[in-house]
Amino acid sequence: MDTESVAVGGWHNHSKCHVHRYEDDITVEMDCRLEQEGEARGFLQCDLPAKFYVDVTVSGRLAEHLCFKECVQVHIECVGPDDPERLPPIVQEYNCEDAGKAITFEFDIPANHLCDEEGEADCGLFCCFTATLTSITLCDRPGHIMCFCKELCVGVHRQPAHG
Repeated sequence: MDTESVAVGGWHNHSKCHVHRYEDDITVEMDCRLEQEGEARGFLQCDLPAKFYVDVTVSGRLAEHLCFKECVQVHIECVGPDDPERLPPIVQEYNCEDAGKAITFEFDIPANHLCDEEGEADCGLFCCFTATLTSITLCDRPGHIMCFCKELCVGVHRQPAHG
């Protein structure tokens, strides 16, 4: 601090401090996986429920100083038919005690969410999943974190009817 800016006994004082920057200030990692019937899958039966998991890890020397909300959204695109209805986003407070630990966001994909009732997936579909993470400041404005894991693509079919 510059000693010329210090006023003894005055009603006003101003100081400008330097904040040391680190090469590893903040790191965000995302891992995504798709499961059905409790197993990781690369091929889904659309008439059974599934789960999409997003593991988010915020780390680095400054991670424990952060205060924000994490907003995770899953986007699904299917080749051919209309894209399925959006899954609701998950928004939660970031807890600085979780710095460096993976936090899991779990999305439920209901049965028949990826295919309609009229035989659309009888010969199979191709769908890709992308998850985005954005931070929201405590003032409800977009934050400085944006990360994604993209193109987890799977084949989708309806279980054949046995008669």
